[in-house]
Amino acid sequence: MRLDSNIDYFGGTVNIAAKLQGWADAGQVTFSRNVMAQPGVEALLARMGAQPRPIRVELAALDQPIEAFQWDVSC
Repeated sequence: MRLDSNIDYFGGTVNIAAKLQGWADAGQVTFSRNVMAQPGVEALLARMGAQPRPIRVELAALDQPIEAFQWDVSC
């Protein structure tokens, strides 16, 4: 969908991503197992020295918890 000159994204995937970020504190990134499973993601994180830890997240919109990862980003 396009409003003005910007592209707006919406839907279940975007909603889950936004809710996962709500689980992140300052200096953290939280992302789903689906993101981690994408080609090249684990290799990229390893090259960066990132050590995301697995967490289980309960979201009201879903029937069961989802597996996610939380990464403490150091600047």
